[in-house]
Amino acid sequence: MGGGFNKFVFQLYIGGGFIQKAKCADFELEHAATTIGYGKKKHGIDVWVIKNSWGSSWGDNGFFFVEIGKDSYCTEHYAYAIIVKYYNISSAEAYPRTKMNRGKSHQLDCEHIAMDCYC
Repeated sequence: MGGGFNKFVFQLYIGGGFIQKAKCADFELEHAATTIGYGKKKHGIDVWVIKNSWGSSWGDNGFFFVEIGKDSYCTEHYAYAIIVKYYNISSAEAYPRTKMNRGKSHQLDCEHIAMDCYC
């Protein structure tokens, strides 16, 4: 699931907690990120686990967290789902080996996010 955000907020985020709460209407959407799961942070607060595109040196290993149900920074208001269609072809045809995917798994390992989450 993807969503729209205000990029200024992300430029100031250094990790270690939540993106601060803000009303959805207070910001213009300029940036997109991918919601990859949900989990619990400190004190059992339910959060969306969202991956930014700026690499692992940004935020919490490239991720940030927003409290579920608060629509902070439009995380729920401007959420978009992607529907993947299944095609009946062999794996070799669907996923040819290239330099980009040779022998590597692109599946997210939730343990590296340092919290209990579900992807």
